[in-house]
Amino acid sequence: MRRAWVAVLIAASVFALLDWSVNRRRGLIRAAVDDANPGREFAATGVTAVGLDGVAPSIIDRAGTSLLWRTFWELHTPDLYELRVESRGASTLTIDGHLAIEAGVSDTPGTRLVWLTPGFHKIEIRYRPDPSGPRIQVAAARAGNSLEPLPLRDLKPALPRNPVVREWTATARKYTGWLVLVLVIVAVRTTSPVVARRWSSTAGQQGWVTGIRANAARPLAWFVLALILGYAALLRLDAITARYGPVQSPGWLAAVQTRTVLPPQTIRPAWFPWVPAAFHVHYDGPPTQYSSDPYSYLKVARTMTSFYEPTWREPLFPFSVRTVMAVVGPQDVAVSLTSTAFAVLAIWLTYVLGAALWSRPVGLAAALVLAIDRDAAWFASQGWRDDAYVAAVVFGAYFILRCWRSARQPESRIQLGRFGVDRLYVNAILLGIAAGLIILVRIMSLSFLLPAGVLLAAAVRTNWRRRFTMAGIGIVVTTLVAIPYFINCWRVQGDFFYTFNVHGDIYRIAEGQATPKQDTTYSYIRDKLSGRPYAAVDTILRGVTLYPFENKWTGLDAWRDGLGALVAFASVVGLAALAFVPAGRVVLLVAFTSLLPFSLTWRVDPNPRFTLHLYPFFLIAASIAGSLAVRAVGRLLAAGIVAEPAPWRRDGEILAGRNLATGAAVVAGSAALLWYVMSWSPQLVFADALRYRDDATVTVGDDIGFLGAGWSRALDLGNVQMRIATGESGIRVRLPLQDDYRLTLRLDPFPRPLSATPARLPVIEYSLNGTRLGAIPLKWNPERFGAYEVTLPRSAVHPGMNTLVLRRVPDPGAAGSSVPGFSDGDAFAFWLLRASRPPG
Repeated sequence: MRRAWVAVLIAASVFALLDWSVNRRRGLIRAAVDDANPGREFAATGVTAVGLDGVAPSIIDRAGTSLLWRTFWELHTPDLYELRVESRGASTLTIDGHLAIEAGVSDTPGTRLVWLTPGFHKIEIRYRPDPSGPRIQVAAARAGNSLEPLPLRDLKPALPRNPVVREWTATARKYTGWLVLVLVIVAVRTTSPVVARRWSSTAGQQGWVTGIRANAARPLAWFVLALILGYAALLRLDAITARYGPVQSPGWLAAVQTRTVLPPQTIRPAWFPWVPAAFHVHYDGPPTQYSSDPYSYLKVARTMTSFYEPTWREPLFPFSVRTVMAVVGPQDVAVSLTSTAFAVLAIWLTYVLGAALWSRPVGLAAALVLAIDRDAAWFASQGWRDDAYVAAVVFGAYFILRCWRSARQPESRIQLGRFGVDRLYVNAILLGIAAGLIILVRIMSLSFLLPAGVLLAAAVRTNWRRRFTMAGIGIVVTTLVAIPYFINCWRVQGDFFYTFNVHGDIYRIAEGQATPKQDTTYSYIRDKLSGRPYAAVDTILRGVTLYPFENKWTGLDAWRDGLGALVAFASVVGLAALAFVPAGRVVLLVAFTSLLPFSLTWRVDPNPRFTLHLYPFFLIAASIAGSLAVRAVGRLLAAGIVAEPAPWRRDGEILAGRNLATGAAVVAGSAALLWYVMSWSPQLVFADALRYRDDATVTVGDDIGFLGAGWSRALDLGNVQMRIATGESGIRVRLPLQDDYRLTLRLDPFPRPLSATPARLPVIEYSLNGTRLGAIPLKWNPERFGAYEVTLPRSAVHPGMNTLVLRRVPDPGAAGSSVPGFSDGDAFAFWLLRASRPPG
């Protein structure tokens, strides 16, 4: 045991020595420069950042003198970087002798996106201070991340004297670091059994620890959950306050909104965008800060006389708004407070479902992430009913899971007075009540309630008498809870499914179609499926796979760049793990069938709130992945000590035999479906549109199935996304017939030229299936992306898959350009391709 730790100490000492050798010199050189004689420098000194700290006022006020910072920025991977210089007074930033940014001539910071290769890049920042208020800030980051000051760890005041020796030292440091990690694992594994034996040999100590764990786990979990819910409520209440102002009454709520203890700026990052709401004009009332659905909820709530009143909105949410109005008065903000109350309820139910499915720590972790998500808090403040639907779906999944587990177990009875009732039937009653309430939140919930009911009736391991009884109880109770509303709709509106059918017209209006009053949502779905089947299938499959997954996670990046991507990756791992657990497959069935109603309409209104109800399931899956990782590390470091039963064996489920095969089939089927959606389906839709002489479009961000080699990752520029190419790059498109095709290519020079008339712009050569067709000299308009029309002649077209290659023509006069993708004319950006067939 001692030898292992001695080896760790020796390896760590070697690593520290190598790390010191590699990083012993860091920072920048700052000097004052005579503008009339740029070679004359004075007052040179080493600094750790670009700034005016330590600069003598005599230098700042001295006429004809500039400040110069020099450093060598070491990059380890090729990537796109965003640079920004903000100064009061003229400033420039050059990289390897190329002018990158000019700033200080206006109040707008100078920004630029550039492509940088691995290795050392010489950075020079020159600044002419404005004596009236000198200021300069320089920031950089990989494209898509938050800008930060130049990282000191990667800045060197001079190039290494012997680059080869330094490279060898850096390589040795990397492998020594891995050796230290391996030795620590070996040392801990050697030490942990000895420590465990000494701990367990202490008289009575093991029993004391076990007792504490058993008795304190639940109270501790509820205490942590209370803190999470309290924080979530404050965060969402602060968003309401910033958006609509404090309430007029009750006084205690206004006091919480204007509190001085734990004020808003101390419980959240300063860059959370709580933006005040604008006023909206209404034809049926005075201007308010609410519009669309929240405004309609307020109208319905103010006129409701009973819970089951036959309005065009399901009654549970408007009635809840009316209930909140009984507390806060007839203020419009009641709809936001109602949405926030349901959001906090959804966080609690996320914990309940996570704890029931896996463990209390998993439930707490999922609830915490949902509580701090910026986007979730922002949605809750706006007064939509989607937070109520989030709570409803998680609520339903929990009771479906309870009922499923009861049906798998032998009959057990609950004593109600002198009578004993099968536990399964009690859970069926609770599930029926929950299902009825869920339907009264949104009737579309039948998309997961019906498949779950079929699963409970047909796929559980119990006798048929219990199955039929359970199903009958659930159906009867659900009907008793929900049916009065639909009967009233039939009596007053003449349509039993009035709230369902009215939405068909809503989506027709959004698509610019005529809306006959007698049409129903059923006819809307039928028309969608019968019109363009390839497009309809693609819309549905994306609506239940990529779309609801990709539109999450940005609310976590508000806390730290990359956090959303990390949780998203963990969620994928957790979803795959759930496929191998029968209880997990039940929850997955509920989650993904709940998406079916929105899978046809998300292209019309791609608002992330419509799929917000899937977010708790993703977060539970991510927490499960984290739990598995912690458990694996525990097993690795302390083999044989972790004795708690695995959560996935809660129902006697073992990863073997039929269950293992089922899980593997689910994962393989999901992977195949994703491959089809990402790679094959978009091409079929593209070709189908051209077959009917419609325009077919490929846009960055939705182009994975079309990409060839040579492109950078997609970059989000706010309104559009783009990809960068420095040489040859390809786009694969499926063309239905051998015909002439007209293409519109949206291209721009990269990086963004510094002037309106750059000296050199790229020339792009294009070819199809190896046949050179022509060249496009790019132009530059700082106001918009360039659009270029080209023709693909039928002689070069193949029916089926075709490859369009775009290649930057090398400029012989630019042989001195040492940074490809940085100087003017070295690269180009792509945004969109639109194809059409000429009329004929």
